[in-house]
Parts: sequence; C-alpha cells; structure tokens
Amino acid sequence: MMFLVSLGLFESLNIWNDFKCKVFFYMNRVMRGLSICTTCFLSMLRAITVSPSTSWLWIQVIFHCFSYFGFFTLSFNVYLAFHIGSSSNMSKTTLLNVGDYCSLSPMNSNINGLFFTLTIFRDVFFVGIMLLSSVYMAILLFRHQRILLI
Repeated sequence: MMFLVSLGLFESLNIWNDFKCKVFFYMNRVMRGLSICTTCFLSMLRAITVSPSTSWLWIQVIFHCFSYFGFFTLSFNVYLAFHIGSSSNMSKTTLLNVGDYCSLSPMNSNINGLFFTLTIFRDVFFVGIMLLSSVYMAILLFRHQRILLI
C-alpha cells in the first residue's frame, strides 16, 4: 500500500505533475464558470426579492435552472483533461507552454472554435441576464420613488 502512495513513483513517471496540471486548469475553468453563474443567480434573486409580485415558485425554478447550468459547467470543461499535461520535454515545438510545468497540446481548430464560442455565449448570456435584472430593479425603484413623491 505504501508503494502506491510513494512520491518517488509519481515523480519518476511524471504522473503527479500531470495530475496537478489537469486539476489546476480544470478547477480554474470550472470556478470561472461557476462564479459568473452564481453572480447571475444572485442578481436575479435580488431582483425577484425586490419585486412586489414575488412568488416562491419563480425562485425555485430559477434555482433549478442555475443548478443545471452549474452541472453543465462541470461537464463542459472535461475536455481540458485531454489536452493539458505536464511539460517534461521542453524541446517539443507543438506544445503551447502555459506555465512553468504545464503545456497545452494542439487541438483541432473546429473543436477549439466550438468550445471558445460556447464559452463566450455562456458568459454573454449570464452578463445579459445580470444587465436585465439590474435595469429591472432600477426601473422598479424609480417607479417606487415617483409614487412616494406624489
């Protein structure tokens, strides 16, 4: 059992560095996606809470939608595990070095474009929802202020 946990085994096979690179980049992408998803969810939750016609059904529906987006983000970034690795051989010119110890192997340009487009679409979608919920709250508070002044 101690043989499997030995650090010398992982260092000689370069498995540990490869695992660290994969986990680091996967967690980086997942946390980026989940942070924008969570920020959007909280913005919508604030807009629903301020709204005079708040229904708990809307809050539950939005929570379930954003939990599905979270699971989508987790599964969407799995492709990085196949293209990120530790760079033990620095003489390879086909690898893109993304740090001192990690490198990105080349991808098909169509697949790379697809993932880039989906990532941009997700970010623009969430920022658009945050913008709409902020505009809705501003209009709602402006109307409320006008009613109080009359």
